[in-house]
Amino acid sequence: MKRAFTASLFFVTSTTFAQFTSSLQFAYTHDSNVFGSFADIPDNYLTVNLSLDNYTGWDYSDLDLSYNGALASYNSYPEQDNWVHNVDATYRIQLSRVGDNMGNGDDSTSESGGSLLVPVDSLETYLTLAGAIAKTVPHSGDFSAYQNYIASGNANLRYPFGQTSVLRVAYGINYTEYDYISSLSNLENIGFANLSFYPSQNVVFYLDGSYGNKKYYGVDTVSTSVKNLIKMHSNGSYKGKGKGNGGTPPPSSSVKTYVLNSPFATQATYGGGLILRFGQWKANGSLLLRKDVSGNARYINAVAKFSSRVSAIYDDPYSYQGNEINLGVRKDSLLSGINVSVGLDRANKDYNRPAFDYTQTKVIAKQRHDICTDISIALSKEYSIKGVASGLTLGLNYDHIDNSSNDEFYNFTDDVITLSLGINLF
Repeated sequence: MKRAFTASLFFVTSTTFAQFTSSLQFAYTHDSNVFGSFADIPDNYLTVNLSLDNYTGWDYSDLDLSYNGALASYNSYPEQDNWVHNVDATYRIQLSRVGDNMGNGDDSTSESGGSLLVPVDSLETYLTLAGAIAKTVPHSGDFSAYQNYIASGNANLRYPFGQTSVLRVAYGINYTEYDYISSLSNLENIGFANLSFYPSQNVVFYLDGSYGNKKYYGVDTVSTSVKNLIKMHSNGSYKGKGKGNGGTPPPSSSVKTYVLNSPFATQATYGGGLILRFGQWKANGSLLLRKDVSGNARYINAVAKFSSRVSAIYDDPYSYQGNEINLGVRKDSLLSGINVSVGLDRANKDYNRPAFDYTQTKVIAKQRHDICTDISIALSKEYSIKGVASGLTLGLNYDHIDNSSNDEFYNFTDDVITLSLGINLF
């Protein structure tokens, strides 16, 4: 649904453009190691995602309001079922009018994949203000421990230097509150700076850095209530409410949960990267270094994960330092209109904690060290069915994760295959 209208007052004209879009996505995933541990517990799950977006643009500003709701339903472990609701608002203001004076301030370079590295208007100055509220509501049961609320906001200033470089500075604040585990509730402040150089439409270099801190509001040690809510089983089998192999519940075992206290942690990151475009080909590479400034880290150790192997509870970036490498190649319309992308992510993580055996009771190294490698392949193809939907997108994604760790509980591999169908409703 699109509409455009013009209003005038005292000979001053302002043009407003509004657009409302919505989409629905269905994704079915097979995860060979759904909890991301040495136990290798597989599961299949269905995710349904609804997105609503309303964009309103004026001459020198625009406002984007969106809602995203996702429902995840697990086959073997239904207690992981959860709803996630997210509401976002982004307001962008054009502060300079250089492009108007020069006749055309657009370098015809479009942003890609939500990246802020390649500016659309190379000569303009923008201030962007954004805020979001998110809520996660798991299924009743043990995993209700993960019910949380997140409120976040950020301000981003984009300032160009001539036609070949842009500076971005940003500040963000994020508050997360866990309803049932107050010791995990935290407030994060982070500052970010990015300097991009784009000598042509096809080449972009960038350098960036950030400094952040996270304050936790609870410093309690392991309590009985936490033990009852978050579980790890020392024999490596997860004791969920669902069925295990052969339709029988996994064997029970003792509960061992560790909460190591550090009420305040800081971290600095710095790095850079390169983006290249050749027609419908796009390649990118980046290097990021994390530094634990305070020497503190807050984490929960050796417990089953919620929803996926990636979790801010169990693998918070503030709990480790090291370097991360990202490489990617994308080709649009490679074969019969199929878009293809291949990626490689590799992270070296040094944790501020010892490494244990798989039972998490015996120290086997003074410091835990992980090398996580993620190889991904994604295929997608868009269709248009007249009278049915404005657009359909079929997708197939494959990820192979190898997490090599001297902590036996976290030494694992994982294969994730996802088949998805996206529908643009209107």
